[in-house]
Amino acid sequence: MEGPSEVLIEVPADASAEPLKEEMEIVRPNSLSSERTRSAGSEETPHPKTSEELVKELTLSDKVLAQVVAQVGGTVVDATNIALPSSPAEEVRSAEETKTLEEEPKELIVSFLDFLQDSVVPVLKYLDGKREKYDVSKEARFYVQMLQEQLGKADMRLQESQRRMKKAEEAYRQLRDETTDELKLRLEKCLNGFAMWRLQMVKWLKLDSLERRLMSTKTSGSA
Repeated sequence: MEGPSEVLIEVPADASAEPLKEEMEIVRPNSLSSERTRSAGSEETPHPKTSEELVKELTLSDKVLAQVVAQVGGTVVDATNIALPSSPAEEVRSAEETKTLEEEPKELIVSFLDFLQDSVVPVLKYLDGKREKYDVSKEARFYVQMLQEQLGKADMRLQESQRRMKKAEEAYRQLRDETTDELKLRLEKCLNGFAMWRLQMVKWLKLDSLERRLMSTKTSGSA
């Protein structure tokens, strides 16, 4: 809901102020009595005004104002269409504001250059240094990765050599065990053969001794 619009009352120069006072005295008691009545009613039963009541009050105030203006002989003019004369102080202030607005772009340009010099340039230098360090670290990481790959290959070869060595050790132990067992068998065979040869030798010696005795006995008997 919009409030009452601002208006200006143009009064002729020959109009006297006394009828206006009387009319105002005539009009105001009614409006004041109605307002007092409404305020008293609102104090007795306080409740917010509705939009219809506000519209009625605005219409009533506009009618009262029109009656007063008609009796005075003036006209109602909208205050929004009238341009007030500017004072010298306002003209000086507007000139200073215009000058300030003209100088603001220069100050902004200088401030922006100072900002670039003080903030952006150091940041760019810092980023350049970081980029160089990043390039160095990237190259170092490349060499580290290459060394890690070489170490990984060497570790794989070492593991393969260890597996081969384990296989060779197992084959050596197996061959040694087999050779030892075979040598033991051969040695046992040799010992058994020597024992049998010794027994046969004893038997042959006994048989030879018996044959010699028999020959000697025959020789002595024939004689």
